[in-house]
Amino acid sequence: MMRITAPPLVDIRVMRGLEAHVGAGAVADFAASFAGLWGQRFHRISAAADAGDAEGGMDALLSLRAASQMIGAAELASRAADLEDLLSGNSVPAARESLCRLRHCGDQTLARLRDLAGGRQ
Repeated sequence: MMRITAPPLVDIRVMRGLEAHVGAGAVADFAASFAGLWGQRFHRISAAADAGDAEGGMDALLSLRAASQMIGAAELASRAADLEDLLSGNSVPAARESLCRLRHCGDQTLARLRDLAGGRQ
């Protein structure tokens, strides 16, 4: 039987690769900025879904997905991509239903980033 696993909350290899290019301090700053913008990004996505604004939702989701990929937040990037698919298929009601899972994943991701910043692998 094939088992499909979810991507990691934070792929440490991506973070280490980014650190190799820009330095640990820059990655720490980016992670802090990512965490600081999470609430605003989620609000934009949620408001767009509530308003049936697929275009506004796509803009916010693309921003979240790109930043998530850069920091290694693999599961959050995957969930954002799933929501993009729903919105591009005009499945706004299904996208609204997915918001709770996105918020939970985002909150878990921020907790994991805080753990990593505190030196807990």
